[in-house]
Formats: sequence, structure tokens, C-alpha cells
Amino acid sequence: MTRPAIAAVTLAALVLAACNNPREVPITGGGGPPAARFTMTLERGATLVLAPGEVAEPFLRITRDPGFDGPVTFSVEPPPGVLVVFRPETILGADFAEMRVVADQSAERTSHQIRLVGRATDGAETATILALTVRDPSAVR
Repeated sequence: MTRPAIAAVTLAALVLAACNNPREVPITGGGGPPAARFTMTLERGATLVLAPGEVAEPFLRITRDPGFDGPVTFSVEPPPGVLVVFRPETILGADFAEMRVVADQSAERTSHQIRLVGRATDGAETATILALTVRDPSAVR
């Protein structure tokens, strides 16, 4: 047999063996985002009571797992009439962000559970809840 013929037979045998013995490749991660490598907690204001026009400035603390120092970007979907701003909106290597929470005149006078989300660049995210009660301005505190 010539060298090209031996190579062709060898290649055919390898292809046939691969087709008859497929490898299973495990899929990891469950198809969702990776697990977060940080946690978030509210300091100085996990529960707020505001009248329309009042402002609160709680801190959002980030506790990072060892080895994770990537950026974390914050997001929120507050109820109508409530403004929540993160300062800064993205942190890199830092361990906290200040928030500014304002209830305007159109905010519903009730208790709200506001979900604050932190997201890493790889899609991993975690969340915490800010409990906000918007009170009637004439109510005694």
C-alpha cells in the first residue's frame, strides 16, 4: 500500500470510530447567568419613610468574593413618582455606592418594595430590597 492509501484508510477508520463512539459534552450553568460573586446590603436606610419632596441618601454596600474585583453596575425600577439614583452607577473595585431616593408629589402614599439590582459584566447579578413608605405630608412622624 502506498503512503497516500494508508493515510486515507487511517482517516476513514478514525472517522468511522468517531461516528460509532460519540462523546457526550456536558452543558454547565443551567443556561442562566453565572452565579454572582458579590452580595449587596443597604446601610443607613434599608427602610425609608419619606413625604413627597423629601430626600434620603442611603449607602449600598458591596461585599465581594475573594478574587472578584470586576465592575458592578446598578439598576432599579422604582414605582411612579419615586426617583432612585446611584452615585456612581457603576463601581470598579469599590465597596459602596451612595443612593439618592426622592418621592415627588405624584408618588402613591403607601409602602413600596423596590428591587435594587447589581450586575457584573459577565451577567451575574444579585439584588436586595429597599422598603420605602411614602407618607402623607400632613401625617405626624
